[in-house]
Amino acid sequence: RLRKKMENPETYKPAGVSEVLMVRPCDSGGLEVLEGLSSNFFVVYHDGSLRTACDGVLHGYVRHLVLECAEACDLVVDERPILLQDATEGLWKETFITSSSRLIFPISKILIHDDADQGDSAIFREYWRDPVLTSVVEASADKPKWQQLLDEILRRGGY
Repeated sequence: RLRKKMENPETYKPAGVSEVLMVRPCDSGGLEVLEGLSSNFFVVYHDGSLRTACDGVLHGYVRHLVLECAEACDLVVDERPILLQDATEGLWKETFITSSSRLIFPISKILIHDDADQGDSAIFREYWRDPVLTSVVEASADKPKWQQLLDEILRRGGY
């Protein structure tokens, strides 16, 4: 029932948004990112660690594949929560979601709905933006980690 409310395009899913992320308050006073309405959420940190929520989320099959392939892509799985504050501090390098229908889908921006009463207008704050996917900086010669993970999953599947 709580998820149904988040699927409402007028409040939580404006035009151009392909997934709604669920967050919850954490002990530090910030927000922890859990998962999408129909996906698992991952962050690649600048230190080479990969995080996805472990508690309170569905453990999807593609999520399992990503975790299984992380080491082959030079990523270390870190089981600490994904904190939204880490994005604002510049610690995130890449973000992506996984699902059976999308496999791995990179995220270009993360907007968070402002829950303050705004009447009929929904207000969103941008918390993170991928500089490569949004063309702020030129892509490097190295494939992004999300692409390496997708390639590894497909290779293991015989594609």
